[in-house]
Amino acid sequence: MKHLLFSLIVIVSFLFSCNHTSTNNNNELDTIEETAEDKALKAVENLPEFKEANVQINAMTNGKQSISCIIDAPTEDDPNFYIQAGYNQESWFEPYYIFVVNAETFTVSIEDVIEGDVVSLDLWRKREEQR
Repeated sequence: MKHLLFSLIVIVSFLFSCNHTSTNNNNELDTIEETAEDKALKAVENLPEFKEANVQINAMTNGKQSISCIIDAPTEDDPNFYIQAGYNQESWFEPYYIFVVNAETFTVSIEDVIEGDVVSLDLWRKREEQR
């Protein structure tokens, strides 16, 4: 199981780190359309919580690792991406945040694991200040 999870994270990381360009038959450079998953991940990557967690993980591992994500795609019953962002250790994944991104608007919410609900980032941040 740990090898499958690690492989999935490596593949996803590789895909997102690739240069998203290709050439057509006319030798013109075309930009590949950004997928909904790309847009959802980009919305999360720009958050200060994500950036700070990345800095912490990088420092904790002496620059050997950065933040990892597990992405669950929307379904017919739930139009959201669920992006777990955290630290991928050798034998388990430790989520720091669970972001919920609407697949149509790319509005980011967050799962408040203490309260057991999904709330706006503003409300979650206020709750965090009070804790």
